Amino acid sequence: MLRAMSAMPPITSSKRDFPIMDMLVQDGKVVRGYMGVTINTVTPAVAKKMKLTQDHGVLIADVVKGSPADKAGVKDGDIVVSIDGAPVRDASMLRNTIAIAGAKGKVALGVVRDGKQQTVSVGLTEAPEPKKQRRRVRVR
Repeated sequence: MLRAMSAMPPITSSKRDFPIMDMLVQDGKVVRGYMGVTINTVTPAVAKKMKLTQDHGVLIADVVKGSPADKAGVKDGDIVVSIDGAPVRDASMLRNTIAIAGAKGKVALGVVRDGKQQTVSVGLTEAPEPKKQRRRVRVR
C-alpha cells in the first residue's frame, strides 16, 4: 500500500517560516532587504592576515554612503558576529538574513569594533535600482 505524502506545511507553522510567500501575497512581488555594505567572510586565515581580533564572522569591507548601514553607524572594518542575537557564520548567511528581513525590516547587528562588541540597529530599505549604462553607438 502506498501512502501519499503532503508537501503542505503543518498548520502550526509560523508566518516567519514563509517570508517570501508573505511578500508575494501582500505586495505582489518579493522585495529583499538592503543594508548597503560590501562583506567578506572572516576565516582564521583572513583574521591572521588582517590582524583582526575576531577569527569568525563577517567583515564589513565597505559601507555605501547614505545607505541604511551608513545612517545606522556601521563602519568599514566592523566585524558582524550576530544578527538579531543569532551567530553569523559567513557572508552568505548575513546576506540571506538581510534579504529575507525585507525592505521594511529592522535588524540588530552584533559587531566587534576596535576589539569591543556593540549592537547597531539598522532599518532596512529596498535596494536602489541599478543605474542604466548608456549604450555607445559608433558611427563610421
